[in-house]
Amino acid sequence: MDAQALQTRFPQVHVDADAIYVQDGRVWTSAGISAGIDLALALVESDLGRPLALRIAHRLVLYLKRSGGQRQYSAELHAQTEENSLSGRLSKWLLERLDKSVSVDEMASALAVSSRTLHRQLIKETGRTPAAWLKRLRLESACRALANPELSLKQIAYRSGFGDEYNMRRTFHLELGVTPSEYRKRIGAGAAL
Repeated sequence: MDAQALQTRFPQVHVDADAIYVQDGRVWTSAGISAGIDLALALVESDLGRPLALRIAHRLVLYLKRSGGQRQYSAELHAQTEENSLSGRLSKWLLERLDKSVSVDEMASALAVSSRTLHRQLIKETGRTPAAWLKRLRLESACRALANPELSLKQIAYRSGFGDEYNMRRTFHLELGVTPSEYRKRIGAGAAL
């Protein structure tokens, strides 16, 4: 969240805004509190070896190394904390329609704003276009559904609004850096992404 301010304040420092944690020589930094846990596991692995780090990660019900970086931002969590904002109201409306085809014009109409206003305001609030915001909500829905081993990837893709497995797989790869099957294996092993 503060990567740009950090870069501005310290222009001689290279800031990687998408990293969970960074090691540069003897200096280690993390992106936030949860990322600090990832950093601590990396330090244990570096100092005491992978087997101990894996045991600790297993005991804490974590991955030893999460894939992806800040891309793991939660659109639903944002909507809950900003429920009176345009993005919060849009999210609430969209969550009831994830399995349907929804145009930007329909989103704007539901919120009683122009498509242009919706686009501009959503980018200001979330950094995402309306279509990208819908895709993120669908991704999070699919992630939750993957915890249910009874549902096939085809069913999850349809229920989450991706239409087919190809679109869901492509979105997982772009947003999380893993396939839906890899994600399911990880959460099936008792970990959370």
